[in-house]
Amino acid sequence: MHRFEVPLLDELFPNLSYHIKCCDDDHPLPPLHRPRGTAGVATLWKKEHDQNIHQMPDGSKRVLVIKIKASQQDVTLINTYMPAEGTLDKTTSYEEVLDEVHEIIQNSQNTKIIWIGDMNASLIRNRKSSNDKAFEHFCTEAYLTPSPLMPSLPTYHHFAHSSTSQIDLLVTPTNQTDLISKMEIDARNPENASSHDAVIATIEIGLSHREQEPTFRKRCYCEWKQNGRPTSTASPYVKRMKEAKRLLRST
Repeated sequence: MHRFEVPLLDELFPNLSYHIKCCDDDHPLPPLHRPRGTAGVATLWKKEHDQNIHQMPDGSKRVLVIKIKASQQDVTLINTYMPAEGTLDKTTSYEEVLDEVHEIIQNSQNTKIIWIGDMNASLIRNRKSSNDKAFEHFCTEAYLTPSPLMPSLPTYHHFAHSSTSQIDLLVTPTNQTDLISKMEIDARNPENASSHDAVIATIEIGLSHREQEPTFRKRCYCEWKQNGRPTSTASPYVKRMKEAKRLLRST
């Protein structure tokens, strides 16, 4: 997705908030120029949970991080779109994105950690690619493992029906696999036009009590400031600022 397309999310998902990185964030494109996207990632959640979600500035256009404020221990959710082998995007290598993830994990040791996304690598493929080897080595060195509840089914189907693979994964530290209580793959849903199947996970965490509104407003201001002080009313950061002000006035 390109930055000028982001307002479409408000039309498609009016009851959801989101944190998004776009493929053209470094060099925004005009709406009339529409090349194929090469990166970008988004995480969406119900607006009723806004006060429990902290949008983190970490990561490049392929890495997105949110922190979930939980009642017992906060959860760091890392969402990545890892580079594919032979990708058109030559600006970031697979190893460079792994380095970003490693730094985020190291800075999140006081939280639970969940890493999700299109890894563009598989741990169950017989003939391993260079991405497979790099991802497997990284997980071993960082004591990470895919959820043992993940079904042994492909999540990606080549558009020419020439191959399938399981590259859409959920990974946690080896001592935190109990965070996930259920996983399933929505295999080849006829309403899904993507070459990827949806991976559905049930994660049971208790959310913390609602923040005091002045604290919520301050956090919204910090997120707005960290993301370049946008002025467009279509910006999610501007919308959250307005919502925080509305809540403060209603108290």
